[in-house]
Amino acid sequence: IDPITLDPVEKPAISPYGHVMSYSSWTGCLQQEPKNVCPFTKKQVKKRDLVVLTWENIDEYRSKIVNW
Repeated sequence: IDPITLDPVEKPAISPYGHVMSYSSWTGCLQQEPKNVCPFTKKQVKKRDLVVLTWENIDEYRSKIVNW
């Protein structure tokens, strides 16, 4: 479940800090003031820092996910 919209996650993306939500939620959050700030950690995150999760790369990131 997306922590921002409370809907099922579509196109999941992970931040460098391990938080996962829909890519559209990430881009929306990062465009709000203050810009490029993680809504969870309040640390700097840019859109290019996000990794879209797929069946091909999920195992590489599974241990880094903090908000299961």
